[in-house]
Amino acid sequence: MLTAAKICASLDIFSKLASESGPKSATELAEASGAEPKLLERFLRHLVNRNIVEEAGPGLFEANAVTKLYASAHGAAIVMHMYESNSRLLAHADEALRKTGYRMPLEESESLFRLATGIDTDYFTWLNRPGNESRLDRFQKTMEFTAYGAKWFQTIPLDEILGGKHDVSTDAPLIVDVGGGFGQEMVAFHQAQSDRSGRLIFQDLEATIHRVDAAGISPVEAQVHDFFTPQPVQGAKAYFLKRILHDWDKEKCISILRNLKGAMKPLYSKILVLDLVVADMSADWYSTGSDIMMMLALSATERREKEWREMIAEAGLQVSKIWDTEDADGKLIEIVLA
Repeated sequence: MLTAAKICASLDIFSKLASESGPKSATELAEASGAEPKLLERFLRHLVNRNIVEEAGPGLFEANAVTKLYASAHGAAIVMHMYESNSRLLAHADEALRKTGYRMPLEESESLFRLATGIDTDYFTWLNRPGNESRLDRFQKTMEFTAYGAKWFQTIPLDEILGGKHDVSTDAPLIVDVGGGFGQEMVAFHQAQSDRSGRLIFQDLEATIHRVDAAGISPVEAQVHDFFTPQPVQGAKAYFLKRILHDWDKEKCISILRNLKGAMKPLYSKILVLDLVVADMSADWYSTGSDIMMMLALSATERREKEWREMIAEAGLQVSKIWDTEDADGKLIEIVLA
């Protein structure tokens, strides 16, 4: 499916289908793109089976909601990112695992990303290197694209987590989004909660923050920070980690959490982790698929509830509550000082 989607994205087929009403023949689409009609039709038929495009008749295709998503800038980014990153790993998975004796690569230095690519560092360090700016942009757009549906802050009682709307003073930090990319989460939070006082800050590595349009995110603040170093913003109401900890092994996660612990104000601050909590039995395909990709790419993992609780306890913290959300990015794990 990924290959078919990549070919159609490269030929701008999704945009052509989405921009006009009514079905288009493979011949019409091929003429506009320069591709051979029969070749294009074969790829489109496969995408019909995955509900990415609709089949209106023999050799006729039209857009659906998924097509329109793939036609967007974020949709194109996710196709390019997934094809470039995942296809290379999957192609080398068996070869790389054979070298480990078919055991999990527990150390990041043994990750399949390194083995498959020959790159001498971890994925995120490489992604932030000069020359990878377009890849970094695609990665961040992918992170925005995957966060479809309702947001966590729209579906749970925020006052129970953050206090009343004006409990935090205007100049005090309300939420620090650690590893927050281009700031998309805090911007969305501000748009939905503009009457809630307190500063909203997001942090990431310098290469990422350098690409942020400061005027476009105001009043949200951008800050350069490496979460493997002590947290510089002291006493925030909440430190937010969205889909961060699944990128790292247990020891690295404990290091990240301890750096946040040192900045927390007793009986006040919380850590909010938005991440998958894998079911003990009959786990859904998204969780298990993501778990495999985390293992292959980063020597990391998606975690069950017991694993979350044990790891958080080892960091000297405790889980206060796990909130069910309608957010596609998972459940919200509320953490306090032990």
